[in-house]
This record gives sequence, C-alpha cells and structure tokens, in this order.
Amino acid sequence: MSFNTLEGRVIAVTGGAAGIGLAVVQRLLQEGAKVSVADITKEAPDELAQACKLGTDYTYTVVDVTSRDEVHQWVEATTAHFGQLDGMVPNAGIAHGEHPIASDEDLKRILSVNVIGVWNCATEAFYQFRKQDSPGVVVNTASVNGLKPSPSTAAYTGSKHAVIGLTKAWALDWARYGIRVNAIAPGK
Repeated sequence: MSFNTLEGRVIAVTGGAAGIGLAVVQRLLQEGAKVSVADITKEAPDELAQACKLGTDYTYTVVDVTSRDEVHQWVEATTAHFGQLDGMVPNAGIAHGEHPIASDEDLKRILSVNVIGVWNCATEAFYQFRKQDSPGVVVNTASVNGLKPSPSTAAYTGSKHAVIGLTKAWALDWARYGIRVNAIAPGK
C-alpha cells in the first residue's frame, strides 16, 4: 500500500445512503478503500454495490449518530470486520425549513444530528486510533453556511459553525497523536 493511495484503507462514513455521503462512499470504493457505511436508512442503496471494484469491500449498518452507544458499537463492528480503522467521515446531517424561525423540536434535532453526531463519530474514531496506536484521519462535513450564513438558516448555520469550531480545536489537540482533522464545506 503506497502512502498516496486509499487502496485497502478502512474508512467509516455516516450519512452514506444518499447525497454527499453516498458520493463519498462511491468514490472511496472506486479508489479501493474498504468502507463502513452508516445511515439511518434501513436498507443500503443499490448504488453501493455498483460502486465496488474487484477486491473492495463495504459494510452497511443502520446507526443513529445521536446515540453514543450506537456509534460506539458501529466503530467496534467496523474494526472487528476490517481489522482496523484509518479514517472517519462524520457526514450525516439534516436541515429543516426555518421560516421565520426553526421550531424548538427542529432546533434540537438539527443540533443533535449535526453537532452531537459529529462529536460522537469523531471522538469514537479518536478512541479507536489511540487504541490501535496509529494515526488516523477525520474529515467532517461542514457547510458554506458554517462560513457565511444564508437567510432562514439560523439553526442549521449555528450547527455548521459548531462543526467548524470542533474541527479546528481537534486539529490542534489531536495532532500530537498523528491524527489529522479537517472539514469540507460544500454549498453554493
């Protein structure tokens, strides 16, 4: 395995059944990574099997990222199946209409999935990297809204600002362990 390849690397991705998460999973599989996919959706989409190259492998697990226990069990199952964990992509995220203000219920759900979910996934990956005594990579999915808000997105924007803040803090704190933390900020 060369340093500049994902061939054989074990990457865990949340929100992998649709949208950005599915695209990330498909690309990782095309690059030869072994991918542990988690999503709240009960069944894996057909596109996952179609993205596999000969010799690649993936698992699909129903996980609620807001549950520390479910995320912990998923990471444990991932390492039991693949033998290690090399990377984590906490991608699961939600947004609701906020016209003019998000309901309290929507706010709690947005913060739970978009912030607590990222916290659970990244920190469980950190614990696993330390347990393996190996470096690892965490790539959080933020949003351009975390950098520049757009109208009627206060709850979502706040959640993505939090993801950017967590990313920056972990990048500083975890670098001494060889763990790299970064974020992508998709959007318009």
